[in-house]
Amino acid sequence: MNTRNRRGFVAAGLSLVVGGVVTRTVAQSDSTPSASPQGSPEASPGASPAASSGTELTIEAFRFLPQDIEIPVGTTLTWTNLDIIPHNITAEDSSFASENFTRDKTFSYTFEEAGVFPYVCTLHLSMTGTVTVV
Repeated sequence: MNTRNRRGFVAAGLSLVVGGVVTRTVAQSDSTPSASPQGSPEASPGASPAASSGTELTIEAFRFLPQDIEIPVGTTLTWTNLDIIPHNITAEDSSFASENFTRDKTFSYTFEEAGVFPYVCTLHLSMTGTVTVV
């Protein structure tokens, strides 16, 4: 009996490593239920409902969320750092830039002109985003 349970557990572990797909073997075992397929990592990074309001953005897991946003002229965007390490926000054209800021600190900027404003965290160059002001 223990051997069968171990095999079920191993099958569950393999299915999670392979991509979180729950197989019939796992579903029929006595193992603890796993997360539903809707909770896949690909679904999580999308724009949050708060981001659609056009003012609040977050920095999480070395990403700007949402990464790209479109806003009307005169909108103030506020980024909140949710990571445990410092980040900054610097426009590629130097039109705006923050100091390095730590967890739970914010940076705000009001966009007074239409245009496309790519930005980056200069501490972590893979972190990029774009603000499109219409």
